[in-house]
Amino acid sequence: MNDDRIKLVYLEDQHIDSNPFTDDFNYYVLYEYLFKGSSMKTIEDNYYHDDKGRGFDASRVLAFFKIPNNDNNKNIYNGMDVKIVGDYLINNSNPDYRKIGEVLTKNTVENVDTSLVAAFKKYYNKNLVNLVTNERDSVEKREKFKKEYPLEKLNTLSLEEYALGGTNYKKSLCYKLEFGEYKDAGPGIGGSTAAKFGIYKHSENEYYGRGNQLINNPQEFWENFKYQLYMFLKEYGESDSPIKAAEKYPLLSGTSMLLTKLLYIYYPEKFLNICSKNKLYVLMQYFGYSCESNLQAEELSFLLNKYIRRDVPEVNNNDTQYLGSSLWHFIDDVINDKDENESTINKKYTVSNFLDDVFMNENDYYDLRNLLETKMNIILQGSPGVGKTFMAKRLAYSIIGEKDESKILSLQFHQSYSYEDFIEGIRPNKNNEFELKDGVFKEFCEKAKNDKNNKYYCIIDEINRGNLSKILGELMLLIENDKREEEKVVLPYSGDVFYVPNNVYIIGMMNTADRSLAMVDYALRRRFAFYEVDPAFSKPEFKKYLTNKNNINADFVEQLCTKFNKINENIENDLNKGFKIGHSYFVDKLKVDDLQNSYNSIVKYEILPLLKEYWIDDEEKVKEYSDML
Repeated sequence: MNDDRIKLVYLEDQHIDSNPFTDDFNYYVLYEYLFKGSSMKTIEDNYYHDDKGRGFDASRVLAFFKIPNNDNNKNIYNGMDVKIVGDYLINNSNPDYRKIGEVLTKNTVENVDTSLVAAFKKYYNKNLVNLVTNERDSVEKREKFKKEYPLEKLNTLSLEEYALGGTNYKKSLCYKLEFGEYKDAGPGIGGSTAAKFGIYKHSENEYYGRGNQLINNPQEFWENFKYQLYMFLKEYGESDSPIKAAEKYPLLSGTSMLLTKLLYIYYPEKFLNICSKNKLYVLMQYFGYSCESNLQAEELSFLLNKYIRRDVPEVNNNDTQYLGSSLWHFIDDVINDKDENESTINKKYTVSNFLDDVFMNENDYYDLRNLLETKMNIILQGSPGVGKTFMAKRLAYSIIGEKDESKILSLQFHQSYSYEDFIEGIRPNKNNEFELKDGVFKEFCEKAKNDKNNKYYCIIDEINRGNLSKILGELMLLIENDKREEEKVVLPYSGDVFYVPNNVYIIGMMNTADRSLAMVDYALRRRFAFYEVDPAFSKPEFKKYLTNKNNINADFVEQLCTKFNKINENIENDLNKGFKIGHSYFVDKLKVDDLQNSYNSIVKYEILPLLKEYWIDDEEKVKEYSDML
């Protein structure tokens, strides 16, 4: 609150560290002195109902609050409302003024640790450049959402336009917020169940809601629900204090994640882009901000945003997206005492980062992502050099939200790879003795089982180089998307009961040009979805990357792409599309100051040997392609 009529009391350190008096006495002294101009003796006479000529108790109260007894301070707030003045002082960035304001409004005094607030301020300023770079896309998505869904539109949506589970569910508001275009517009709300949205379609004619309970009259419920949602959001836009949703808008009970995300999107100056109640509460407690333990995420988000903006005014110069993300990473990097040089901010990885790194448009990205999240097992297949392995890892990063190697298992199959390496078996130890050991995939699954709120990705390069039936064994059944956690087997070596958790996803890569490899059998093929990765010579994203990121001359890039599009067309006609030449041979490898020589070197030592393998008995064909290059 800002009020130019209210002056600030002049403060001066009186070196009084203790205050043995009651809150009631403190309030009486401050009110009588600041609002009525009473003397110290009069204050005590009236409070104690006697006339003992003291005045020392009242003076000590002023000294504790660092208020010198002088004409400038005495009666300074005469005629003003004590609540207005108290609220004004509470919102001051100086903790000494806040103490006075809290007594005047009789609020609980915050035990703010200014050194910890200062530590966050330093952390925020240090990482601001990285935050702006990493989070710019999220800010743009937030603003785009508000254009597509202005607040008034929420009250006009049909149930089909809102809820998950409908015929066109990918176009629904809830899908866009959790999985689709607006997933990164503010805090992520993945996990839990669809009940967090208040209502969702469960089957042909059934809608479920809070607690995954059947809603008897879904259309009537929806009309009431969307009205309460609209009114709640509208009221918060005009409120200066937290609102308890469940008390006034009972149909919104259980939708705190949704409410927090929408409140941040519509009112980013009032809310943080954090919807984890636990994380928000940790931050409140860490800084010393008082709050009730039963507050919902949206209430905590509102309060923490208010207090941090007050105590670290520098954050008001930048978008709230950067503040919330900084606080989120501050928990891991500082509160949880990680190495400051390993800041999680630099590990953040968004859809925008994926689109910058991988030459794919946004629609194709979401098609691939949805395929993985639905089937749970996919194989990226394509010719050499199309960036299958690079794409697989960055796809995982983009869904996790950061470059977190702890949630990724990377390995490569080969002809000697076995069930004992992958699941479990009898293996030699360092003492030349044999013992039962868990394989890498079994260990990875156990890790994922203990962290069900996060997704884990097993990335297998050259998946068709190994004997898949031998390596996978009973996993042929367990990895099916509808068998996860439903089907369990007893492992032959250990006798352990084993299953594949539903937060483990498998991404395999297959080279379509290697004719020495066995084809994937039908039993395994049925359990995977296959995604074709094509060379990117015809894609504008590839040309833009070479021109803008590698600083390659635009004319040279155009000639290069035209040439290899023609070569790949011929290869497809002569062999098939699985033998095309990939684009990654030229990514970050052409030298600006020695362009032609670096190109010639790539052709001579990397591409021509590949073509000779294709036409090992046909030198004329190799020469034909060599001349084209």
